[in-house]
Amino acid sequence: MAGVGRQVIFYDQVGCGNTFLASNNTCPSPEQLTVDLYLRQIDALRDALGLDKVHLYGQGIGGMLALSYAADKQGTAGGVLSVTAASTASSYSQLMTDRRAALKGLGTAAEAALLAADDAGGMSAEAASALQQYTQQYVCRSPAATAPSPAGCARVAAQQRSRSVFDALAGGRYFSPAGALAGWDAQGLGLSSLQETPVLVTRGEFDEVAWASAQQLAGLLPNGQLAESAGAGSYQHIDAWEPHLTCIEVHLCAAEGSPIPKTA
Repeated sequence: MAGVGRQVIFYDQVGCGNTFLASNNTCPSPEQLTVDLYLRQIDALRDALGLDKVHLYGQGIGGMLALSYAADKQGTAGGVLSVTAASTASSYSQLMTDRRAALKGLGTAAEAALLAADDAGGMSAEAASALQQYTQQYVCRSPAATAPSPAGCARVAAQQRSRSVFDALAGGRYFSPAGALAGWDAQGLGLSSLQETPVLVTRGEFDEVAWASAQQLAGLLPNGQLAESAGAGSYQHIDAWEPHLTCIEVHLCAAEGSPIPKTA
């Protein structure tokens, strides 16, 4: 996308990834790690960089935050020209339902090991093996995720610099609603304010987020569209990066009313 002249800004949430490193490996206290903090972080980034108008892209929980932010800013009125919500369910509880349904595709032993670990807050050897299987089947199907030296964002994820944030937002659980996001529901965001803000909902063909859930989210949006990346898991930006980026570029150009670059 930068190759067609767009300014592309990547950032990690406070307490995560490279932001964690830039803060001398420090993280705010758990009670400070809230949805509101991360919405204010977007404001801080925009203010610091002078970004009057933006397109937002969020994957998974990032998609939930992007939708919350866009609705709070009333879309284009607050300078949010478009949103892309990748692998984002219509509610946090629905995401948990989808993950539990996906677990059944791993077999009863793997399912039992992961649910037991989720309840106990620990990770047995059996659960760790099952989680790797789950990740390879539903999250990132590319060898990049399990390579000895993962590339790009897969490397950042493998370094596990966001445990405190995971504990605060997700309650340290992967298959049951808990933490600050437990009650998140797109229906409570006031999405009618996004009438003039196109929202692209995307999922991978083998995504942990079910097709029906992505459809439900797109249906809640006054200006929503739905797209699927063939052969991909949740990490469409890794598994099917080229068609995924092309789809997004078309979406951004439509929001701007600008021609699609020949390279897109």
